[in-house]
Amino acid sequence: MNAGSTNHHVLARETARTLALSVEGALMQRLAQGDVDVERLQTSLLAVASGIAPPRRRFINRGMREEFWQEVRKRWEADPRDGYAWLSRELNGEVSNAAIRKHAIDEGWAKN
Repeated sequence: MNAGSTNHHVLARETARTLALSVEGALMQRLAQGDVDVERLQTSLLAVASGIAPPRRRFINRGMREEFWQEVRKRWEADPRDGYAWLSRELNGEVSNAAIRKHAIDEGWAKN
């Protein structure tokens, strides 16, 4: 890795930390106002904290077992949030929201 690349990574990490602190502050404020479910807040904070230097996301399900996709489906169907990006983030980028969406459409996932 050259010096320019290293500087870029340091800047990206610092920007991510600043963003994470802003998000944490906003979530804590909402919690204080009673606007957020405590369990969801904890999950969100963990996702933010682990997302400071996320791994590259996979856009297809290379190597993912059927059991993995069954658990992803259960989690998505049980949660009221729309879309797939939130789940990809909570899975620490193991798969992209595009891969989750593809499985959802192909397998006919539906919210409970």
